Amino acid sequence: MSFIAVRDHLLHMGVPARDPVSANDIARLEARHHVQIPGDLKEAFLQMDGADHSTEPGGSWIRFWPLGEWLPAVGSSWGAVNLDPTQANATPLPAGSFVLADYGYGCVAYAAVLDVRSSFYGRVFALGATAAVEVAGSFNEFIGLVLHDDARLHSYY
Repeated sequence: MSFIAVRDHLLHMGVPARDPVSANDIARLEARHHVQIPGDLKEAFLQMDGADHSTEPGGSWIRFWPLGEWLPAVGSSWGAVNLDPTQANATPLPAGSFVLADYGYGCVAYAAVLDVRSSFYGRVFALGATAAVEVAGSFNEFIGLVLHDDARLHSYY
């Protein structure tokens, strides 16, 4: 699913689209945080630098944060959650996870794992109040979930 579809959705709502980021903007973030943005995520932000507004409130209601707003999930208020709350030995959210979207004005955040050394590289997690839950295996899959207001977007604790 293309990020252009998100842009078109926002434009249809009467919301202006943001200009794309440059390859240099992406390279600076990667160098500063020692991460590598997956190809689909990089391609998306080369099309549009997130959004200033959320998608349709009656639908998925997700705001994709501009690159300059991304923040490391670990060490932030979002980083104290576990990947699987049903496991006795729950795994902490991996280092290199970056919050890059939210639902309902910050009720839930979504983070992508940008550390290529992680077995979770490229996956997107919903960061609820008490746990992180994998919602998509890639950013492109996440876009598809947002555009169809898939129930997996709301599978958090």
